[in-house]
Amino acid sequence: LQMIVSPTVPEVKLFNIYDRWGGLVFSSSSRFGAWDGTFKGEKMQEGVYVYMVRFICGLDGSLITKKGDVTIMR
Repeated sequence: LQMIVSPTVPEVKLFNIYDRWGGLVFSSSSRFGAWDGTFKGEKMQEGVYVYMVRFICGLDGSLITKKGDVTIMR
């Protein structure tokens, strides 16, 4: 899962991915952070994972939070 790459997003505050039980499996505060579908070097099981990202909007400086999900299928 690739992090936000946009000229209007100068700063990412938080990028987290959680498993279905709410356990944190990935965290980054880098605009270029990316999750490769692993946790502690092991491939994650197929399933749905939830992400939350908070970033600064370069147009007006507001803090924006987005949530969604990603499905791993192998």
